[in-house]
Amino acid sequence: MSFSDIKKAITDNNLNRVKALLKENPDIVHITNTAGEGPLYMASYFGHLPIIEYLIEHGANVNHQENRNGWTALNLAVHGAHTNVVEYLLTAGADWNIPTKYGDTPLIIACHKNKNNSHLEIIKMLLILGPDVSVENSGGHNALSYAEEQNDEIVIQLLADILDANEANFALDIIPVNIKKIPETAEDFINMEDVNITDFLAEDPQNKIIKVHNSFYAINGNDIKEHFLKQNKKNDYIYYPCKQTWPSRLFISKDDVHIEKPLFSASYLSGVLSDFVLLNDVKAMLQSENQYFEIIPNEFEDIPATASAQMLTANARAVSANHCQEGKAAKILKMKMINIVEDAEEASVVKSLSKALSEEVTAETKGEAEGIRKRRSKRVKHHRKKGTVNKKRKTEYKRKTTENKKIKSRKSRKQKNK
Repeated sequence: MSFSDIKKAITDNNLNRVKALLKENPDIVHITNTAGEGPLYMASYFGHLPIIEYLIEHGANVNHQENRNGWTALNLAVHGAHTNVVEYLLTAGADWNIPTKYGDTPLIIACHKNKNNSHLEIIKMLLILGPDVSVENSGGHNALSYAEEQNDEIVIQLLADILDANEANFALDIIPVNIKKIPETAEDFINMEDVNITDFLAEDPQNKIIKVHNSFYAINGNDIKEHFLKQNKKNDYIYYPCKQTWPSRLFISKDDVHIEKPLFSASYLSGVLSDFVLLNDVKAMLQSENQYFEIIPNEFEDIPATASAQMLTANARAVSANHCQEGKAAKILKMKMINIVEDAEEASVVKSLSKALSEEVTAETKGEAEGIRKRRSKRVKHHRKKGTVNKKRKTEYKRKTTENKKIKSRKSRKQKNK
């Protein structure tokens, strides 16, 4: 009895023949070919659910990875859009976080292969389980970047909602600026012209005015998102602070930078600054209903050097990491939200409120971050009983969706209160 015997039975979708082979030799459930592909692997490729159920009930390893690319039965079922097979494998204990040799998780595969919503139900199913949606494969792609490449608006919104909900609340400090110091015009350095501030802000809620020293600059938040912060473009524009500098080094890894502290070039916000601001500051600005902000060059954090996100992907390993070499020191500038006031007394009140708000947000952020950590660490309980799977997953999905909306609603109310 050989692998080809059970392979033929599976290829022909002949459950009775599979049963007969296992009855004759129960260990055949573990047999593999030279590539490490076993019966469960083959059945998942074809999407033959009754055979898959029988193999798992008789001891097949649901998380076995083949030798060449590290694919599991779940990876194959996701790739083939076998929704019912994916659902069963997950309830049978399949690990939805196991990456392939090239770093592709089931969610990344589903988002990459989704055409005309062919994998939409699978994507929703996987998202309920709480995978890390930001994880990247060896090519620097993640679930969101593949969805954006395909202009998959439904999946983009699903992923964006989860990313927003998983990000801890972040609020900018508030700085008072006397109304008399607000000029009539600001410089649109992209179009190289001056614009009337009142008219410019009325055109689009995403239009922002940024003060640097005594100058004012006009930018459009949607342009920043589109040209610099879309997932498939972000690697070209995001930087990370280096933990140290080296005289010479050909390649750096994510362990060599503060990956939790992404930076954005301040030059894209004003055109006159060569240093950086925190990406979280930029996101807070874009999410805020406020339209006046200030970058303060004399409030900064010194860092030894920076490295671009592009250098930290597998496709860029040949690029010299000269950004982390000596002589490349940089600064992280402070960004604040402007509250326009009419006198010194009002300015004093604004400063007091800003301090209190900052302390409140810090405490709340810690609490929400801990809650997110606990939810992620709790895996969904596996249910083997047929007929209950869809109902349980839909209920869990609805609960998490409602929870995400509540978090977004709280964020929105805070921004309005500002």
